[in-house]
Amino acid sequence: MWRVMRREMDNYGSRASAWRGAALALSMALFLFGAVAAGAESRVSVGMVEADGVLVPVAAFRKGKWVGIAPEKVCYKSEKERVDKLDKVIGVLFQGAPVMREWGVYPYVKKGPLVLSRRSKRITIKRPVYAAWRCLRGFHTDYPDAIDTDAWVEEGFFDPLGIAVEGKGFEFETMIKLKPGSEEARGLIEFVRSKAEGLEEQALLRALEQYGHDEYVINGRLFGTFPPFSEEERASVKLRVKSVYRTRSAIGGKLYYYFEALKHYPPTRENPSCDGYTFFKGLVSRSRVAGIRFIHKKAVPVNCETQGDVGTMVPFGAVVINGRPSFVVMSLSETGRKYEVLRVVGRRLKAVGNDGGDKGQ
Repeated sequence: MWRVMRREMDNYGSRASAWRGAALALSMALFLFGAVAAGAESRVSVGMVEADGVLVPVAAFRKGKWVGIAPEKVCYKSEKERVDKLDKVIGVLFQGAPVMREWGVYPYVKKGPLVLSRRSKRITIKRPVYAAWRCLRGFHTDYPDAIDTDAWVEEGFFDPLGIAVEGKGFEFETMIKLKPGSEEARGLIEFVRSKAEGLEEQALLRALEQYGHDEYVINGRLFGTFPPFSEEERASVKLRVKSVYRTRSAIGGKLYYYFEALKHYPPTRENPSCDGYTFFKGLVSRSRVAGIRFIHKKAVPVNCETQGDVGTMVPFGAVVINGRPSFVVMSLSETGRKYEVLRVVGRRLKAVGNDGGDKGQ
């Protein structure tokens, strides 16, 4: 039998090789087409349920890309122009794309700070709800743990209760907050410390270009209040952890971490009332094969007057489509807060949020 097979292969070897090459090319093309088609078929809507049970829409994944959802698209000047039909509001807000009325909510776990449950609850969106400035805020729902109020406090915010998602062709992975003193968190921060010096130096040089020239450097500090340019002075100040978050489980063999850290420089004699700071934040992946790697990293040097411009984040979880995560976060600053989806583009994070924009981090 083997001799017969060998003779056939000798007689038709070149022809069979050509057939195999064509078959391999066809199979690869079908595989790639299937992967693209799978991504195109995925459809996800993301929102945040706040304490009064209102679902605030954030972003949507449609036709292979994330798009921001701006509730300000639905506003009214007079009561006659107010749109209260749910289907019509959804059509305007999501640009005619399909949205189910039933969503899954991953609520906060009662124990522990800012940790979402692994299991989702089912809720139904009921009707549009408008903010005091006559633009859509979101949708009333039947969320069972909502506080009993229909009032929207214009100068304040309701706390978030959990992330709401609906759609098909995706997975959702929650994130947990690590204790800074844990062995896992310490190992991550040691990795960050090993890169912090170069990162901080580059950030200081960028700040010098942004704010002025050498004449603004007073006693080795920009404006005399920013972190020092001297490497020796910076080395004497220890990097301190503010927060570390991690995906609860691995995604495609990788664990993902988000960290925030700070270096605090005491004021100088010339400016005794204004301290200097360098704020570090970044997204890191860890796997058995590749080890620990930065996906995104940033250092921001500031002083007492500009520290509010840094911006911090609380990551809630990751929407996983075709093995690639996009992170749902709450961004905080002096001007307020906003919900966003961060997608990884090379070494940068692009933010898509409920202000409708697509911005770099």
